[in-house]
Amino acid sequence: MIVKLIACLLLIVPLYAQRVSTELYSNGKVRSQGMLNGTQKIGEWRYFYPNGTRMAIENFENGLLNGAVTYFFLMARFKVKNIGRWVL
Repeated sequence: MIVKLIACLLLIVPLYAQRVSTELYSNGKVRSQGMLNGTQKIGEWRYFYPNGTRMAIENFENGLLNGAVTYFFLMARFKVKNIGRWVL
């Protein structure tokens, strides 16, 4: 019985391997933040300039860009947005 339980847990645990990843600049401000499934980026990722303002928002599926991408520029009052499937 215990062997079956352990076997089930070993099969289920990798399904929940998603975790929040946060990278920091040397000044302690957030550089990027998003979800990882193992080592692959998934979902919405946010990137920031060293002063803390938004730089970009990108969407990932299985580690590849997929969907909307928005870039924000420090010295301008506009943003660039692209929606679609990214092919590398």
